[in-house]
Amino acid sequence: MITIKDIAIIIPLRKGENAWRDLIQDFKHLDNQTEIIFVGPDTEDNLLGSTCLELKKKYPLSRYVMTSGERAQKLNKGARAATKKYVWFLHADSRFSKNTIKQLEKSLNKEPRALHYFDLSYLPDGPQMMFINELTCFLRSHILNIPFGDQGFCLRKDILFSLGGFPQKVAFGEDNLLVHQAKKDGVKVKCTHGIIETSSRRYKEEGWFRVTGSLTKQWTKQVWGLRKETKD
Repeated sequence: MITIKDIAIIIPLRKGENAWRDLIQDFKHLDNQTEIIFVGPDTEDNLLGSTCLELKKKYPLSRYVMTSGERAQKLNKGARAATKKYVWFLHADSRFSKNTIKQLEKSLNKEPRALHYFDLSYLPDGPQMMFINELTCFLRSHILNIPFGDQGFCLRKDILFSLGGFPQKVAFGEDNLLVHQAKKDGVKVKCTHGIIETSSRRYKEEGWFRVTGSLTKQWTKQVWGLRKETKD
C-alpha cells in the first residue's frame, strides 16, 4: 500500500522566496518519514537554513538542495536527490490539508503509474475575480486533461525520468510539456479529486487582467504549437 511515507516532496524556491513560511505549517499532516526537499539558489536563506534544522528534528529526511538553475532544473535536481519511490512537486505558495494527503494516497493506490494532480483553489489574498481562474483551471484540467504545475504533480520518480524529466530548454511551460510527453508515452494523467490551495497575491499586485491575459496567451501559444506538432 502506497502512503505518504513513500513520497518525497519537492519544493522549488526563487531567490528571496518566503511563501514557504506558510507552507511548512501544513507539514503537520505528514508522517515524520516523509522526505521534504527544498531546492533553491546557491546562497541559502538564513531563516530557511535554521528552519530546515528545526524540521530535521521531526522530519529527519528534510533538507535543502542548492542549485542556480531555473525552475525545471530545480524540479529535476530535487527529484534526483529524492530517495523515495514517488515525487510530489509543490509550489512554495501552495497549501494542503489532511484530506489532500488522503486523496493523494487513494489516487496513487488506484493508479500507481499515473501522473496525479489536484483541483486548485485560490486563497483569499487576491482579487475577487479569482473564481473565474478556478473555473477555467477546472475545465482545462478535467475536460482538456491539461493540468498545470501549481496543481501539485505527483508520480513515480522512475517514470518522471523515463519521460525525460521537466524540459529545461524552455522559458516557460515545463509543466505543460511534461504532461504532453506523459500522454504521448501512454502515462495516464489523473485527478486525485483532492484540493491544493495557492496564493493569488500576484494577481493583486500585478493586476488580474494583466496576469490572466499573459498566462492565457503563453499557454494557448504553447498548446497550439504542440497540437500542430502532433498533427505533423
